[in-house]
Amino acid sequence: ENDGIGEGSSTSLREAIQLAGLSNHRILFTGTVFPETITLDKGQLGIPADQPGLFIDASDIPNGVTISGNEMSRVFDIGQTASLALHNLTITLGKTSGVENGGGIFINGRGTLALNDSTVTLNQTAASGGGIYVSEAGSAVVNHSTVSKNQAMSGGGIFSDKSMLVISGSVVSGNRTSGPAYSRIHGGGIASDSGSLEIHSSAIVDNRVGDGTNSSSLGGGVYSIYGSASIDNSTIANNSVGTRAEGTDGEDGRPTGGGVVAESGEKLTIRNTTITGNSSFGEVGGLISDGTSLILESSIITGNIGSNNQGDVYYYDFNDQPIKHYGVSIIGAAGGSPENPFEGATILSADSMLAPLGTYGGPTPTMPPLPGSPAI
Repeated sequence: ENDGIGEGSSTSLREAIQLAGLSNHRILFTGTVFPETITLDKGQLGIPADQPGLFIDASDIPNGVTISGNEMSRVFDIGQTASLALHNLTITLGKTSGVENGGGIFINGRGTLALNDSTVTLNQTAASGGGIYVSEAGSAVVNHSTVSKNQAMSGGGIFSDKSMLVISGSVVSGNRTSGPAYSRIHGGGIASDSGSLEIHSSAIVDNRVGDGTNSSSLGGGVYSIYGSASIDNSTIANNSVGTRAEGTDGEDGRPTGGGVVAESGEKLTIRNTTITGNSSFGEVGGLISDGTSLILESSIITGNIGSNNQGDVYYYDFNDQPIKHYGVSIIGAAGGSPENPFEGATILSADSMLAPLGTYGGPTPTMPPLPGSPAI
């Protein structure tokens, strides 16, 4: 296969991984040794279990190195307790067979991934985690990277199962989830189940859940259940949940939560974050915190579209406790239980007056306030 055999070298990338053994090892791409595109036709690249530290580094290649699964296999399988770091790589066209999770990268239990200055794009699976899947007790850190245009049944971009997921200075965009009629599909961009999710200085934009045939569709941008999630200094925009569908019991399927959904979790914290332009043909376009304690600080949640009068925020607390709020926030239509979830908080309801989503000098797309905005 064209798996990275370079000029004057008999060692392919696959062989270099095997030769790394059980010691810390760095595989460095150079323009004279490895091609800039590696197409796999012998199956996925496996990182052996217990590999303590493998670093695959293409920082010397101006445009990086692309590793393609050629729509024939997943690209990377990280073994149990193994550790893999990737730098300046594009992981693309990975595809799993049957109901195997992780179209691009699969992290086995207690395995770890550090993705730096890299792209995971155009991968797919019929199960969970179109781009990346993190198994129980594993971890993934996505730093200054892009996860885009991947597809799965849940977690179109990334799915984290009882694991730790950290997104920092990154873009998660254009990912999709879809599945059989009446299936439960969640998290167009990111889905986290019973784990810890952190999103810092990132953009979660243009992701989508559902196609109108699913009985339960939640979290166009971000979905978290039975865990904790925190989002700070980030933009959650233009994500969507597909059209409402009738469930198998004849009841309304109620797909909902275009931007962020947190269900039955420990805590959801949102600080200095903009949630806008998200939509749902179900109940709420912006943010849902259902059975999860919500801490909100100096954020903008406006301009989201839902089918009722709580298009921006829906909050439900089992003990009727109001949202814990700090600073000054701009909030649109809100509802839930207690009836006034923002009681005692400093909330503005004016037009937020934001610039269109774009690049304004930072590493990720943002929507800065325009002159005259109450956010200034």
